[in-house]
Amino acid sequence: MRDRTFQITSGAVVLVLLFTVIALALVSLQSGPKLREITLNSNLATALPQQRVALAFNQSINADNLGEIKLTPAADITASVTENKLILTFARPLLAGVTYRAETAVTSATTGTSRAITGEFTTDPLDLTVLKPRPAETQTTAQDKIIAYRVAASGSITNPKNGNSTASGIELFEGARITDFARGGDWLAVTKQNNARAMDFLVQRIGSATARADGAAAAATDNPAGRTPERAAHIPAEQTIIPQTPTQQRRALAFSDDGALLGIKFFNGVSDNLHLYPVSKIDPDTVRSVRNEAGNELTVTSWAFIPGSSEAVLQTESGSYYRVPLNGAATQISAEQVAQLLAKMNTAEIFTEQPESVADVMFPLPTSKTVFDGVLSIRDNNLLYNGASLYEPAAESSKITGVCVSANEQFALARVTAANSQSQLSVIELATGKTLFSAPGVTADWCR
Repeated sequence: MRDRTFQITSGAVVLVLLFTVIALALVSLQSGPKLREITLNSNLATALPQQRVALAFNQSINADNLGEIKLTPAADITASVTENKLILTFARPLLAGVTYRAETAVTSATTGTSRAITGEFTTDPLDLTVLKPRPAETQTTAQDKIIAYRVAASGSITNPKNGNSTASGIELFEGARITDFARGGDWLAVTKQNNARAMDFLVQRIGSATARADGAAAAATDNPAGRTPERAAHIPAEQTIIPQTPTQQRRALAFSDDGALLGIKFFNGVSDNLHLYPVSKIDPDTVRSVRNEAGNELTVTSWAFIPGSSEAVLQTESGSYYRVPLNGAATQISAEQVAQLLAKMNTAEIFTEQPESVADVMFPLPTSKTVFDGVLSIRDNNLLYNGASLYEPAAESSKITGVCVSANEQFALARVTAANSQSQLSVIELATGKTLFSAPGVTADWCR
């Protein structure tokens, strides 16, 4: 009898719980869709147009009954619905280090119940990687350095490792006579002179401390609680020297936007060729040479990865253009197709040689840039202009010898060369003209 009473009681409890769950589910459905999460790829969203932000809900939503979307700060977007997700596609790259707020009303596709929702997401600061050459008057033992900064809309410059405010940056690499570099996520590729005064390609995974040309890196403590901010190791230091001769022309190195490939243009003793390496396995044995459909290796004068992909375009010595897919042979295309594939990239800068810079002929920078809202240009060698005066060096004897912009066209980078030929790179917010900071350097990854 006692067992039967227990069974009846247990069954009643189960029924109560079941009814409670059903009731809560009905209440949840009747209260309208609830926002669960917001996802985006911040690196791509602040670098490329037509990137998406997805707002996921706890139930499917009605695509035909979507409320007006208010976005702060304002941006040009299109909206679409896929089952339980509201997809916002941004016409232009997002601002970096900014919190966006989206407000709208969504309707349940199941019950027809509407609900006002508000969601926020914050983009990451931009990475800025700078080449700082050794001062000309120093001893020959001094090294060139590659230094990383993170730049946000608030004007803050932060330590890439720990987010603390800093104006000095973090040294990623040092070595003699650096001639080119590229950064892709956790990887750094460099061309430099070796001890035998020959040139090397070197690929370095960014480690816990300053990487040196000999591949060594300062050790980080194994005790997480004891780590100082400067020693906060997140990945091990790795280094590979690729036995090829760097090209004497510009754009020797580049990573694809999706981080899958490293492209290296090198000199084979007769002409320049292009090799592609998978970033997941940087090794001389994994190289893929770029060949046409006949199997012939192509000579290369200029090249670039297609934004947002692992495909590339190149120009040969004969002036022909080719598209290089992720796998397979390169196919010939027209100059018009190149312009379409590279979209916002300035093809005139990529496929023609730039004029020599006053500051340093090894690192030529453009004297004007076409941006979303007009043209950014240098006037009279000492005024940065975008429809109004934007920036002017403090010293009258200093000249602006080149200008670049961040991928999202939020910031300008001006190279200022003093009377003693020393160069500084100044970061300016385009919307306000505010100078965020200046640091010694001749070029940066924003200028590629």
